[in-house]
Amino acid sequence: MAAYVIYHQTELTDPEVYQRDYLVPARASIARFGGKQLVGGAFEVMEGDWPGPRIVVHEFPDMDTLKAWYNSDEFQQLIAIRQSVSTGSLIIADGFRRNFVSAAVSGPYRRWVGRDGRHWKSGVQRLLSRQQPRSWTTRAHATGSTGESADPADQERR
Repeated sequence: MAAYVIYHQTELTDPEVYQRDYLVPARASIARFGGKQLVGGAFEVMEGDWPGPRIVVHEFPDMDTLKAWYNSDEFQQLIAIRQSVSTGSLIIADGFRRNFVSAAVSGPYRRWVGRDGRHWKSGVQRLLSRQQPRSWTTRAHATGSTGESADPADQERR
């Protein structure tokens, strides 16, 4: 599963040193570990406050590779350079499994479409067919819906 580095830069005191001594070698280091930059261009704040000139997101093949890169001697030296000319926060995060289907998907929510564009309905129906039959109309959802599905296949299953 992919893993991500998210860096939020809040201040940059010396752009030339940052570019020459940190950014160029850091990009090469990231590439050697199979990482790639996903976000790093201009951005626009749509809600709230976002102090700082930059946000960067890099994707790595998995969390182990990401941590190996971050803890490498090469990158640890680059961190010292970055911190001498800028301030910010850096976090790492796991990605989501692709084609994830939740067993909790039911009723009107069964028609969601997956990231890959395929319909989840058939996968959810296979998953639900392994469970004990139960009534979908026993209580109202928070939205006010009874939870009853309009899908003819659901009507036949009852």
